Amino acid sequence: MKITTRNSTLWVAILYLMLSLIVISFSYYQVKHNELNTLSRSLYNENSISFTLNNQEEPLDWSKIDTSQSYTIFSELETIKFKNEIQDIRAIYFKNDTDLPPMVSGSFFNSTDFYSNKKLAVIGKNVDKSNIKKQNNKSYYKYQGRDYEIIGTMGAEYTSKLDNTILLNIDGVDLENSLQSKIYVLNIGKNPITPEGVLKFKDHTLSVNVFDRGMSGSTRFLNMDAFQVLILIFIILILICSSFIFAYYWINTKKTEILILWQSGIKTNQILKRYTISFFIITFICYLSICLISYLFLILNTSSNFNVLLRFSFEFLKGYVIILLSSAISVWISFNQTIKQITLKGYLDK
Repeated sequence: MKITTRNSTLWVAILYLMLSLIVISFSYYQVKHNELNTLSRSLYNENSISFTLNNQEEPLDWSKIDTSQSYTIFSELETIKFKNEIQDIRAIYFKNDTDLPPMVSGSFFNSTDFYSNKKLAVIGKNVDKSNIKKQNNKSYYKYQGRDYEIIGTMGAEYTSKLDNTILLNIDGVDLENSLQSKIYVLNIGKNPITPEGVLKFKDHTLSVNVFDRGMSGSTRFLNMDAFQVLILIFIILILICSSFIFAYYWINTKKTEILILWQSGIKTNQILKRYTISFFIITFICYLSICLISYLFLILNTSSNFNVLLRFSFEFLKGYVIILLSSAISVWISFNQTIKQITLKGYLDK
């Protein structure tokens, strides 16, 4: 019986290692897919709102938009050409949260970088270095006669438009004199602009002209969101079915042990708790092992900055929750089915 139990545990461990690999591979795909979408839209989301101002009201305090939502506002300052490369210069402000680009070095903006009398820049890894100077062990990007301290460099493992983009904190830019395109782009969940073209601030209103820039980004072009949902549903179905098969096989090899424990006076709910914990330990060790190997791969082969690792950690945690739930349901169903089988054979009283 011990040999059979060990063999069943070993097979369950091997199969859960395979399931964990599938879940973590999908998590890696999700992070990279979202990163690709973000980069293909140059940090604009799929529902970005583009608009121009009907009245020249610079400077504006973009932190005072009358909304409780998280949002990011871009001001498209200038597009320049250097050695056959197009470089975009934008001003940025965000409240609470925004899509963070992959970083080669340094860090992205944070909430304390805005409206605090700072002039800061985050640049792409391929940005023209002729406008960059070094002073006191710091690098500065020169724009419109002003020096912006470079706090980070953006860039992924692959080429993207963001490699040639310069982002400046919006309150550090003299928008009234330097703004050329006069186009703003707003990333927000629910559109705060009224049909009449009014954007409410906490102390005033702003008249804007909203316009459609057309389809953009890999999500819209390839309809990847629907495809991603289908893959997720398929993986969840595989997990549920596989977990039930594994749990039923594992519990079924322990019929004799369950009978002995019951005859020793241990209640069935205590026996279930014991086997559930054992099964969870198996799944946890398997999933943790694959996670650690994955993290090692990420650190050695990709940009291992904190933001990237945080995204993977969140996806890995979601994956484990799915595995944990499927395991719990499977063990409960399998255990009850085994108890019924034993009862029908007359080993237990009904």
